[in-house]
This record gives sequence, structure tokens and C-alpha cells, in this order.
Amino acid sequence: MAMPKTLWGQCNASFNQSSPVCVTYCATGTCATTTLSITCTTIQSPVWSAVGGVEVVSSSVSGSTYSAVIRSKTGSFCKGRVSIRWIAQGSACSTQYDVVNVRSIDVFKTFSKTDLDNAYSAIPNLGSPFRVVGNTPPCITPDGVYTFSVKGLHQCIADEIGIDDVVWSYPGSWTLLYQSNDQTSVTLKAANSANLGGTTNITARLGRCNATWQGNITLNRAATNPWISVSLNDTAFSQLDQGVTHPNARGCLRANSTVVFRLRCNPNETTFGYGYTWNVPPTVYTYTTISANEIEVTPKAGTAGASATISCVVNAGQCGQKTATFAITRSLVSGYNVITSNAPTNCYYPETTYTFNLSNLPVNTGVTWGPTTVGSTPYWEILSGQGTGSISARPVIPTGSTATSLDLTVSAPYSGFTPPQCGSTITLPCTLANSPVALSILQNGTQFTVVRTSDNSTNWYGDFGCAQNLIVYDWKFTGTYQAQTGPFTPPCTTGTVSCSSGCIPGGSNSPFVGNSQTAGLLSGCYNGVLEVVVRNATGCSLCRYTKVTLNLNTAVQRPAGGGDHPSEKSEIELPPSILISPNPGSGIFDLELERMTLGGHLQIRDAQGHLVKTISNVEKKQGFRLQGFAKGLYLVEYVSPNGQSVSSKLILE
Repeated sequence: MAMPKTLWGQCNASFNQSSPVCVTYCATGTCATTTLSITCTTIQSPVWSAVGGVEVVSSSVSGSTYSAVIRSKTGSFCKGRVSIRWIAQGSACSTQYDVVNVRSIDVFKTFSKTDLDNAYSAIPNLGSPFRVVGNTPPCITPDGVYTFSVKGLHQCIADEIGIDDVVWSYPGSWTLLYQSNDQTSVTLKAANSANLGGTTNITARLGRCNATWQGNITLNRAATNPWISVSLNDTAFSQLDQGVTHPNARGCLRANSTVVFRLRCNPNETTFGYGYTWNVPPTVYTYTTISANEIEVTPKAGTAGASATISCVVNAGQCGQKTATFAITRSLVSGYNVITSNAPTNCYYPETTYTFNLSNLPVNTGVTWGPTTVGSTPYWEILSGQGTGSISARPVIPTGSTATSLDLTVSAPYSGFTPPQCGSTITLPCTLANSPVALSILQNGTQFTVVRTSDNSTNWYGDFGCAQNLIVYDWKFTGTYQAQTGPFTPPCTTGTVSCSSGCIPGGSNSPFVGNSQTAGLLSGCYNGVLEVVVRNATGCSLCRYTKVTLNLNTAVQRPAGGGDHPSEKSEIELPPSILISPNPGSGIFDLELERMTLGGHLQIRDAQGHLVKTISNVEKKQGFRLQGFAKGLYLVEYVSPNGQSVSSKLILE
């Protein structure tokens, strides 16, 4: 088995010159020379050679140093490679061998920009001078990935050497991700936001010996998504919604606040040469510039700093612009924003339209009134003005509802993400009119009287908290009728006068005669609905309302021997009554008897039926006291000398 050869005594020398080795380019004549050398004690038979754009002029030996004089080939832009070959002795197992050693070194050119431009123009389809190209426009963002390149310039294709190396230069905060084999292209990752700066230069130098001439591209920082922060008087805003990277900040400012505040655009960025343009609604705000990206905002007099949107435009020139906004929504403040209405008292009737106004509402502030949800509970029907500070609305009470209150609310919706409302909700407590007793219409010939359904009594005023003269009656007939003199025999045909939109007492072609607890109709044929709305007037202690209807699909005529009008003998006999006021009351009451024999006695019992007080020789109008008794419900009964009685309930507060 052959033993491996072990070589020794070889010269492991290298060139005495360090890279880059440069020779001067010359277009004509004889170019300037440069000397290369290598030192080794065992070199035998050295041979110098060159390829590419350089040539060996001469060689020499001085001791163990071997030298060659080289120069650029006239008119050649190619870089070159100079080599030296020699024989060195070695031995393996006492047997000597001759070993050929080769050392090579690349030689680069020193030339002017004009020389390079001429080289580019001399090659077809290359044309343009040496320059760095990249993204257009040259705009960058933090941590962005970008590719840059230069055009390669190759004259020495056969020697596979080319004109020179490409040396790239970029900030140390950038990262090299890729470089092509021919060095004409690099892919870089930009620095992060803190180290990117406003402008960045990417440089490529063609030719290792051309330190002062290079291609360059200047990159500008693009405008990233800005945001606006409140930098002063943050407490002026009850709520802020301004995510660090969100371009739409929002604030909730109280309606009565006139505070001066500052806004800063791109608070985490330096200016980087950006231009900043602020758009502030001039009708409600003025502002002064504090710095390039900060302003101080002052509400204008009379606007209370209205709701508005302020925007900041960040301009990065050819790298575009970005806009950030700060939306200011005004929150409502209890005591400062107050709801008022045109209702004379806090008593609201169904199917009646009222006007409501909200005081001190800042301009440009939209509001929502409610509740407006249709359902089994009362709600407000907003007829007009929703979203403004003044509305027309009417309460709607579903059938069967016994509710006696319906608060009206108004709130300023928040224009941001959360919370859903900005600031307080203003509330107006409203008392709903409702009937404590069931009422119906009792007909007697041509006369119609509102009575208590349970006993046909006309004495129900105390349940409304009113004296008889404070009850309001609104009568209406809807349908068709024909006024005729009876008696009538079926069929009773109507159709002469239409009341499709409703006939009321005193109206044109109205069939009504009188308008009170008892209303009369002209004798005739009727086909429709008789309706009366009963409600309390100002001065009543309770808020009451009820609507009563009666279908009329027959003749309306006076009873035998009677008249047609309530003032004639056909007027019905009203039953005896007792009226107590005020009711409820605090201890002192007034009593009034109607259609009763006087001089009898009054008995007052508590809710358990215990007799607590007796009054004798009662007159038509008489006062009495219940001071010192327990609060609650009492039954008051009057018994006449002939034994006839009438009673009423009383509430002691």
C-alpha cells in the first residue's frame, strides 16, 4: 500500500502588498506602473503572468524577494489579476518531489468619474452613468425591507474578471439581508422607528480604488400613521380614546367647559422635516402654534367650545401625507343642561303633543331623546327634532298599562369606540295622566253623561282630585249623521253630514248641544263613534285622563214628553252626591252636598270600619277636621233625616 507523500520545505509566501492593489487607468499612451513583490527562500524558476486589464512590464530578483512591475493596459477598464508560479522542493519518505506553487492577487483601477461615464456609454444598452436605484419615490418606513442595485459594467467577459467590485455603504442600524454574487444588488432592512431618522443615504462605490467617487440614493422617511394626544389639561376631558397608534383620537368634553387645551400631533415622533397643517373649525375654536406639531386651542366666546373635529395633516413631501383627527364630543351636565316643556304642570296626557327644549346645548352636538322603543310599556313618540335640542313628542300608553310616570331622557352619543355614550344623561320626570276609575257614557235620549261604570254614579270627581268645575270634557263624534225630528222607525238612514275627521262642540256642522259632563246631540240618525276625553284642569291635585267611547249605530231621539236639548225637560235626573276637597288632604276638608235633604249626620270610619268621628246637623257646605288621626284611607258617609245616604272615600296625608 503506497504511503501518502508528506511535503516539506515549501514556500507558503504571500504578496507583500495588501489589497486593494491599484493601478492608474490611462486612455492613451503609456500608463503609470506599480510594483508587486513576494518573498520566499525556496522559490525556483519564478514565472509572472497577468490577465484582464493589466500587464507585467518586467520582473527582478533581490535576495529572496521576487518583484514584477505592472501597469494598466491602455484604454482598458477591466480589473486585472497578476500571478506568480514557482517550483519548490519537498520530500516524502526521503524521496524528493518538485511542487508547483501559484500565488495571485487582484489589481484594481484608479479612474475618474469621466472615465467611468465613458465606459458606460461605450457599451451598447448600458448607456446611463453609474448610479444607485431603489424604490420610487425614495420613501422608507421603520423596519421596511428594500432592494437597491447598480448596473453592472463588464468588458472582460472572456477573463471573467469584470471592471471592478461594488462596495456598498449604509447606516449601521440597517441590516443586510441579501447580496447578489456580482455585488450589484443588496436587500436591506431599514432601522426601527427610534433609529431611522428623517433621511438615509445608501451608497455604492464602483472600483475599490475610487474612494472619493460613488453612486448614492437619498431616502426620506415616509409619513406613518399619526395620532393626536391631549398634552395639557387632560382633566378637561371626562373620557379619552386615543390608542397610541390610532389615527383617530376622541375626547369627551363637558358642555359647560371653556378650558384651553393643547393638542400634539405625532407625540412619539420628532419632526424629521415633516410639515404639519392643522385644520381647526374657525367658527368654534381659535388656536396658536406652540411648536411644529403642537397647538393650543381656545374655545370661541358664545360657543362653549362646541363639538367639532380637529385634524392634523403630516406632510412628508414626495413621500405622501397622513391625517390624524381628534373628535370632540360634548357631554351633558346635570343642572347646566335642563329639559323644559310647554306642559302647564307636570301632567302629560296620551295622544297630546308637547314641546321639549334642552338648555345650553353646544353647537354641533347631536343628542338622542327617548325612550322610543315600542312595546308593552309607555314610550315617547318623537314627532320631530330628534338629534337636536328641541323636539315635539307625545306619550304613548299601551292598552292595559297602568303606568303613571314616563321619564324623558336625552344624551349626547359618544363619537368614539367606547363608551357608547359621552357624559351624563339628562332626565325629566314626567307624570302620566291615567284614570283611577272606569268611566262610561250613559245615554238618556239625546243626552249623554259621563258616569262611573260600576254604579252609573256621576259623583267620581274625588277620584280625579278635582272639584266638579275643574274637570275638562272634550267630546267628539266621528262618522255620519242626519238631523231629523223623531220619532223614528227602523231603518234609520244616515249620510247627510260626514264627520269622518271628527265633529266637536262648536265646530262647523256640529251635532253637539252643550259640552260638560253631560252633552246633547241633535235628534237624528247616527252611524259612528261618540267619544269623550275626560281630564283634570290646572288646580287639581291629581293627574288624570281617560278616554270613553260609545258606538252610535241607531237613532238618537228624546224620550216621550221630553225636549231635544239638555236645558229642556229631557234632562236626566242626577243622583245625590257628596264632594270632599282637597282629596287627598292633610287634615282640613270642605264638604259639599248635592241633591240631599240637609240636617242629617256625617259618619267617618277608618279603613278597618271603626267609627272615628260623627258630625250632626250637616249643612250643604261645611268644613271639618281630621287632624291628629293616622294617615290613610277613610270612608265618609252622610245620612239624611229621611234615611237616604251617600258616601265617598277620603285620603288623609
